[in-house]
Amino acid sequence: MNTTLVLQNLKCEGCANTILKKIANCEGVSNPKIDVQKNSLQIDHISHNALMGLYMSLKTIGYPVEGETNSIINKTRSFMSCAIGKMT
Repeated sequence: MNTTLVLQNLKCEGCANTILKKIANCEGVSNPKIDVQKNSLQIDHISHNALMGLYMSLKTIGYPVEGETNSIINKTRSFMSCAIGKMT
């Protein structure tokens, strides 16, 4: 299945780098494509469980899917993830 997700806190290529590295470890998810201009992530996934695991991984690093709560903690995590992504 192919799904496009709109992510919160996605600001730049540093954010995109961090997201791509993190989702490389997500089981059942492949072919990620990020469009920073549209704040979107397009992925292929094998099941609903794989997609839910991806949601949790994204939230953990500060990039919750649109519609989810975007707390100050998520915003802080995304800021840190962004900085790390720019350095790598």
